[in-house]
Amino acid sequence: MRDISRALLKHEIENKFSTGNKVVIPSREIVQVTTPALRGIYKSGDQNRMFNAMQAAQPLGKRSSGLIMTGKYSSGFDVPVNGRASINERIVKGEFSTSSHTLPANWEDFIDAIVIDLTMKKETQPSVRQFIYNMVDQPNATKIMRLQDMMPYAFQFKTNTGNGDPVPLGEIRGKVKDFVEFYIKATGFTYTLLASLFDMSLDMGRVNDGVNLSYNYQKDSDALLPIISYDYGVAGTAKHTAANAQADASSQLKTYLTYAQAIEDLSARKDSLFLNTIKANDLVLLCSSNDARHFRTIRGGFDSKGIADNKYPAIGEISTIVEYDGDFISFNDGKVLTFQGCTDRTAFLIKRNEFMNIYTKRGLTVEFDNNPSVLTLAQEEKAWYYSEAIYKEGINDYIQKISLPAWSL
Repeated sequence: MRDISRALLKHEIENKFSTGNKVVIPSREIVQVTTPALRGIYKSGDQNRMFNAMQAAQPLGKRSSGLIMTGKYSSGFDVPVNGRASINERIVKGEFSTSSHTLPANWEDFIDAIVIDLTMKKETQPSVRQFIYNMVDQPNATKIMRLQDMMPYAFQFKTNTGNGDPVPLGEIRGKVKDFVEFYIKATGFTYTLLASLFDMSLDMGRVNDGVNLSYNYQKDSDALLPIISYDYGVAGTAKHTAANAQADASSQLKTYLTYAQAIEDLSARKDSLFLNTIKANDLVLLCSSNDARHFRTIRGGFDSKGIADNKYPAIGEISTIVEYDGDFISFNDGKVLTFQGCTDRTAFLIKRNEFMNIYTKRGLTVEFDNNPSVLTLAQEEKAWYYSEAIYKEGINDYIQKISLPAWSL
């Protein structure tokens, strides 16, 4: 069984760094840099206009086949790039300034440093949604796509005698009639107080920290809030298991029996499209960190006090626990951006399925002027954005909500 949380994933990466192990980042996870497209229009909220502008943006810098992180550097601006000194070293030497000529190679390296810095910080602020949804790259997607155009074809292999027997042909998944619409989410920042690239470079690192924290919080919220807020009906109905209320049972036994019943309840259901029975194995438990701790106490089975020779076996049907607590980001004006998590005593039993997918057209992207000057960089508004579509029809059939009993030792 695997326990998943943002904190645990972050610890895993930091532990790899501290023990000298490398982390390989595949090309699809590397942050992109493009020419300006959304910075002047993203506040309008016009998704069609933003989508068209995003399509017209041109990539900048070299598109790497992968990135190897070692933990040696805490900032992309400290990493030597393209066989030359790091950006921060060149700043100290005066190779970037508002009054002297800056060579094109320096700007190219600066773009690469931005990519490295953003990617490093994105990877050290992990998300958890990928343990519940299927992640699909869809870089050529149009704004609205038929789901059947993005799902695998259906094929059948059968014996052919060679005597003119027809070969069964593959076909699209005709029953899946749904459409998905890609959205763009963006944020921005205006540089108004930075007079030199030296200041801007230092500030860019702090900005990248904040961008990546918000990016990963928002990605998880986009995917997991629909699960948390879905209407599963009242406790005791088909999609919502009620807390066990056995009078003479300990809270541990009540919790155990509640999970056992939830597994039975999920296994009794059928998906609404193909009418297949849900196989209640290899399940994911989505819950708060408190409920995850309680589940770990009883998941291995136990002897219940007061019930002679009654051994409760391990709960083997649940293979992954995903902890998801609420998060927030505070702003100077008192505004608090809240990301709702799982509340205590409410959990969700999930069977991974082909009807819960996240399609990514554009991962985290930052805009950069392809004819930059330090002075304009210090005054321009920058935009970071991503474009995805989330198909979540499987929530209806493959998730069992669980109301849990009160816990005490």
